[in-house]
Amino acid sequence: MKRPRHHDADGAAAGTGLDAGAAVLPPETEPSAPARHATTHIAVTAHPWCYMHLRVEFARAEGAPADFDETHLKNAVVSALRKAFGIVGAAVPVDVLHKAGAEGFIRTPFEDAPVVASALALCSDYNGMSCRISVVKSSPFLVSLA
Repeated sequence: MKRPRHHDADGAAAGTGLDAGAAVLPPETEPSAPARHATTHIAVTAHPWCYMHLRVEFARAEGAPADFDETHLKNAVVSALRKAFGIVGAAVPVDVLHKAGAEGFIRTPFEDAPVVASALALCSDYNGMSCRISVVKSSPFLVSLA
């Protein structure tokens, strides 16, 4: 023997969880799952390196010493970092990519670029010689410095 269904005050069948006005569709008329579309994911990441075009100018009339090469440029940059920010500043990685005449190109981690640029702006001497190392241009892309 079947028990009669009890209805609550709203008219919905007790125990079904349905509202009084909700319609239940038969299984064959339920909407199908939405069609899947191909999606493209684009990941935006920070640039790993900052490239800087530097110009080195010495106060002496004859300009830079004859033996001022890539090694001396790196030592001058590290010395400027050490003078400005101590041993922590000297630990900033700097790579000299190219040096020609009074100009050179260095690479440093992107997040450390402002530290390097400010240390170079404060630089006034290298090995007892008055000099200025200025950042001509900096960019996350090496090709844009050409």
